[in-house]
Amino acid sequence: MSTRSVRVCFCLCLCLCFCLCSSLSHTLTLSLTFTSTSTRTGTFGVANLVKVRLSDNIDKCMTKMLGRDIRHLLVCENEADGDRVVGMISIKDVVKCTLAKASAKVERLEVIVQTQDMMRHQI
Repeated sequence: MSTRSVRVCFCLCLCLCFCLCSSLSHTLTLSLTFTSTSTRTGTFGVANLVKVRLSDNIDKCMTKMLGRDIRHLLVCENEADGDRVVGMISIKDVVKCTLAKASAKVERLEVIVQTQDMMRHQI
């Protein structure tokens, strides 16, 4: 198994754990007699996980997260034969990206204002 496959499997496990802990209240009442060999994820898992595509922008990710009150999204590749999961994005990733975009925009606006001030003083 490749390192990438292991990472994707790990991400899926994390996502399933998150879904179980945050959105299914009955998980707290599950019996401790379940074992990894006898219990299927369908017993307590979520079938309709929220996904985004690699081509989706960060605003779409934020809209999905806020609209469904979730903190993680599966990232799928754009394939015709199905949704191959290539990773996971968290709300922390979305916030970091949004802040970086806003900071870059502020810096560009500051440069514009400084340039306009310099031009006014030269006239």
